[in-house]
Amino acid sequence: MAYNLGHIDRLVRLMAGVALVLSGVLSGGVWGWVTALVGLVIIITGMTGTCFIYSIFGVSTYCPRHKTR
Repeated sequence: MAYNLGHIDRLVRLMAGVALVLSGVLSGGVWGWVTALVGLVIIITGMTGTCFIYSIFGVSTYCPRHKTR
């Protein structure tokens, strides 16, 4: 699967995912664990650089770096 997340998009996803996981675990309960699970999915998409939803709609924020000579 090709990358479709840019560097800033990945960074934002990683930070938001960590915040959701921490918030969910600390709050507890069913909704807390659901929040933590959503955060975990967001972290995984940020780490892999691919988003399933983006690929469905044909969206890509990925821009490969230019090679210098």
